[in-house]
Amino acid sequence: MKKILTVMVFAVGLVAVPPVFAGHDDMHGKEVNVENRICPIAGEEIASGKEVKYEYNGKIYNLCCGMCKKDFDKNPEKYSKIAEDSVMAGSSDAHGSHSH
Repeated sequence: MKKILTVMVFAVGLVAVPPVFAGHDDMHGKEVNVENRICPIAGEEIASGKEVKYEYNGKIYNLCCGMCKKDFDKNPEKYSKIAEDSVMAGSSDAHGSHSH
């Protein structure tokens, strides 16, 4: 009887678990590319094909180099806002804190 009960509990668990994971799996790989062409740290235009990708909060930001990736890592809220604002404004303003 214990074996049947264990199997039933396990079977019910299998039925209940997939929907929880299905929602998570649906989100995976669905990051939104912000498509910023100006590096939010250096304020420089990013050369096509040379961008460094940075994923934050389900969005992908383009950076001009690995050094900027380290800076973005220190304050992602600030730099993600700068990147999004520049895309919305269609801006090429320099926001730079360092030069290359």
